[in-house]
Amino acid sequence: MNELGKTSAFVALFSEIGFVLLIAVLAGVLGGYWLDQRLGTVPVFVLVGFTIGTVAGAIACWRLIAGSWPRWTKPTRSERGSERSRRQRGASVTNDPGARP
Repeated sequence: MNELGKTSAFVALFSEIGFVLLIAVLAGVLGGYWLDQRLGTVPVFVLVGFTIGTVAGAIACWRLIAGSWPRWTKPTRSERGSERSRRQRGASVTNDPGARP
């Protein structure tokens, strides 16, 4: 994946994370508000809904990031090609300049 592709993938992921968190927390708070109105309680269920929405949003974001991470860590074609050429020349393929082949 080239740099433009990685940048757009990051922008898309961060946008999706924002929407997921917004929807999860908003759903929890609105559900808690509705329960508080129906039961005539103080905003106890709003706080419970906020907590549940935050936890659900964090889990959903974790899954989004974990699912996207392998695509970003794969070497690009040009990186794979340069590793092959270094191997053919007998050079080390590590990123550590002090490493011995």
